[in-house]
Amino acid sequence: MKPTVSISSIVFSLFVSTAFAQEATTPPAQKHLLRISASVGTEQHLVQASEMTTTVEQPQGKVEMLQSTSLWIDAKVVAVDGGKTTLRHTYGRLKAKMTGMANVDYDSNDPESRPGPLSRLADMVGETATVVLSERGAVLSMDAPEALEGGSSGIDMKQMMMQAVPEMPEEPVAIGATWLSETTAPMGRFGDMKCKITNKLVSVEKGIARLDQKMEFATDGLNLPGGMTIEVRDAVGYSLIDLSSGMAADSESSMTMVMGMPQGMKMNMAMKTTMKRVDPAAEAAATKQTEAKGKPAEAGK
Repeated sequence: MKPTVSISSIVFSLFVSTAFAQEATTPPAQKHLLRISASVGTEQHLVQASEMTTTVEQPQGKVEMLQSTSLWIDAKVVAVDGGKTTLRHTYGRLKAKMTGMANVDYDSNDPESRPGPLSRLADMVGETATVVLSERGAVLSMDAPEALEGGSSGIDMKQMMMQAVPEMPEEPVAIGATWLSETTAPMGRFGDMKCKITNKLVSVEKGIARLDQKMEFATDGLNLPGGMTIEVRDAVGYSLIDLSSGMAADSESSMTMVMGMPQGMKMNMAMKTTMKRVDPAAEAAATKQTEAKGKPAEAGK
């Protein structure tokens, strides 16, 4: 008797052999060793902008406050030694607006404007900081004048740097790979809030690495008064890191914080921070054009 072979067994055999053939010919995913390779003299012009909307809900009603700032930064690679990159940041123009409890419309380029309660931020204009990065982007040290420290300016500059340029992994990683990093977020008299960041490599193109981030904040270590709670929601961001300088060519982070307080009060804060490259020449031309449009026509014309 001749052995019989079913159609299904033939199809299965073909499927298995084809699958093994495809697996054998499919090349492994390319991995990228993410490292900063900077050159002395490399310059970058940036604008760091932040927006914060605060809504306070209380028995007497609701109060909404808005605050936005834009800070121009000239960054330059001043030294490269032993895998460490030294950057010099010079803080230039500051524009700030505030509504709610106080009304502010400030521009450091306008001698007639006043920063009001944002005077600590205005102290940053003209100041310089030196930042040393490891080849993986970690902030090793920061030499900054008092105006740039959290106690005076109200901004933790080291924290800002760590968020804009996340520390990259030790080993090479493929597109889509993730790794964890940790940092802290200062909360004033309440202490520091621990933050775990999940980083994901999205792309590496023309020396620019894009990382997407998801942040998880732990509030159990804060020293909160009785009846007060803090919850952080929707904390996400991304960074486009220029590996030729260690600077963020583009970055954005956003989060929502909800604070519960005694007497039925609740505070909701929505915060967004961005860092963008700018072209000083293009900005100067646009400013000149705007000023020209605003000038009154000369008599007889």
